Amino acid sequence: MIILEPGQTYHIHISLNPVPSLPSAITGTVKDSATGAAIQGATVEVIETGQSTTTDSNGTFTISNLPSGTPLTVRISAAGYETVEL
Repeated sequence: MIILEPGQTYHIHISLNPVPSLPSAITGTVKDSATGAAIQGATVEVIETGQSTTTDSNGTFTISNLPSGTPLTVRISAAGYETVEL
């Protein structure tokens, strides 16, 4: 789960390990840190591949077909919130 906190920036790099016969993917939920409410319409982007998506009404997202064994940076942004990089 990713919780956006206004005024803070996070920088975390993610390395994916391949699962045999399955493509690598990132899934998660974006929520407001103060209320715990899901953030619909937040943009989630993998910087290295340019792949992106937006969160659904439950704040959840999935980005599939990612390269395995390569560090990836995920950027999450939403109107009214500080952009977060993981």
